[in-house]
Amino acid sequence: MKQKNLDELVLKELEPLNMDCHFLISPSATRGGGLALLWRSDVDLQVLTSKQNFINTSVTFKETSSFSTFVYGSPEIPHRQGVWNLLSDISLNRDNAWFLTGDFNEIIYNSEKSGGRERPESSFGAFRTLLSACDLFDLKHSGNFLSWRGRRNNLLVHCRLDRALANSSWSDLFPNARSYYLRFESFDHRPLLSTFDSKSKKPTRLFRYDRRLHHNPDIKVLVEEIWFADTHLTVSENIR
Repeated sequence: MKQKNLDELVLKELEPLNMDCHFLISPSATRGGGLALLWRSDVDLQVLTSKQNFINTSVTFKETSSFSTFVYGSPEIPHRQGVWNLLSDISLNRDNAWFLTGDFNEIIYNSEKSGGRERPESSFGAFRTLLSACDLFDLKHSGNFLSWRGRRNNLLVHCRLDRALANSSWSDLFPNARSYYLRFESFDHRPLLSTFDSKSKKPTRLFRYDRRLHHNPDIKVLVEEIWFADTHLTVSENIR
């Protein structure tokens, strides 16, 4: 199929999302893959660089700016290190907030897979080095993180190939960000939804009760006066 026809087919499939803007990287003729990035017009997104395996952008929304990189790690092990090297090069001059997400086609631990043979620890070294060198950490997440399913040597295998990562600056900027692994549909990957919230929530203080005050009649009167002063307050509001 010609390259132009492939792009038109992708955009046709994504039409129901009703996005205003898009940027496509067509699948490689030899290794497949491909990336499609879509966004609304109220998001100021600028594509800084793009390669076969990632789209590197700057994003500004509601006066908050950060960098975002959308990744498709090479499915072929010999080519994977090259992708990690390019991402490392980007990080060298990037101290600002940075978010990465996508199908990395790699895991960090054997606990991130189910089924099939256990991998030697040395096989995780390159990806672990990338994350450490670039100050990248997984976002807090919910759901089943074994995001890919398939068969290897007639065995059913599940792996955490998809993830959302951020550096320390991005985590400070979006302290309440979270990722959600959704259920499988017709694809072999779970959708991964990441939500951002730049508003810092006040930390919840621990309520402590001093038992020594239990038999103090003055304290009892004081608590009753305050407790019943406003009957519309909730329990948590009353004990602040």
